[in-house]
Amino acid sequence: MNKHSPSLVSAPYNVFQQKGSANWSIRFSIPGQGQIRKSLGTSDRKLAETLAQRVYYESLLKAESGLNVRVKTISKIIHDYIQFMEKRLEQGMMPKGVVIQNKAILTRYVEGFFGEQNPNFISNKSVQDYLSWRSDYWISGPGKDIQFLTYERDGKTITTPNHTEETYTSLSCHSEP
Repeated sequence: MNKHSPSLVSAPYNVFQQKGSANWSIRFSIPGQGQIRKSLGTSDRKLAETLAQRVYYESLLKAESGLNVRVKTISKIIHDYIQFMEKRLEQGMMPKGVVIQNKAILTRYVEGFFGEQNPNFISNKSVQDYLSWRSDYWISGPGKDIQFLTYERDGKTITTPNHTEETYTSLSCHSEP
């Protein structure tokens, strides 16, 4: 069997090696989803055959369930949604303030935490981890190192000092129970 031949005589997919790679990959098409190519992550041909069959049939099941076989990361989904919101803004169908606020929240927090993750693998535990991370963002998380925040209000660009841990501690010490 050469490097680009179908893996099995009647298999609806091809197992192949790309030039310069020791690992095997799979290539197949699913109606409405286009051509799918995926590395099988192994240089063992026999194991690649087994994995290829699994990948192909799992992909078919996903497609039949109405799921997208091509995995988009959370980051890609967020950027697609931001483009959608910006188009709605241009059409006058979404307020500018909502677009700005949603974009800031999605990119800073949701993308900052989930980023390159596959949305299919977000669990209750990862949502709980996100909520904990989000509540600590400005105090002990990535936001603690941000000294100034810049935003737009009424067409003007405003830069303001970031609230540090001392500010939060100070506010909580002086508040009445």
